[in-house]
Amino acid sequence: MLTTVVRRTLAISCLFNFVAAYAMAFPASNLGALFELPTEVPRLYAFLFAYVVVLFGIAYGWLSYQHTINRPLLLLSSVGKVGIFLLTAGLSLTGDISVMPSVLAFGDFVFGAIWLSWLASSRSGES
Repeated sequence: MLTTVVRRTLAISCLFNFVAAYAMAFPASNLGALFELPTEVPRLYAFLFAYVVVLFGIAYGWLSYQHTINRPLLLLSSVGKVGIFLLTAGLSLTGDISVMPSVLAFGDFVFGAIWLSWLASSRSGES
């Protein structure tokens, strides 16, 4: 049952990453404004960050369809998701960014926690 939840959250996270990447690549867009992203960002940084977010999104989608979930890749994904939330929360607390990115990144925290829970409770051969 939990494996099904992991697969579904991976697929959902894939889609969320694509949406988030668009907002990061084009922070002055309506979506970027909804996420309350800073609009004055050098395009190189915005595009590089969006590219990495898309790559992770592709990895989540790929993992969701694999017969056996790659545990090291899921661990890296989990750390990444939890880390994004911690970074945005810390920046929100210091006043460097608005609270909205942290609210949105709380979903990343939930996904990361689900994946870490599965990793901790499943055997290495379980998919």
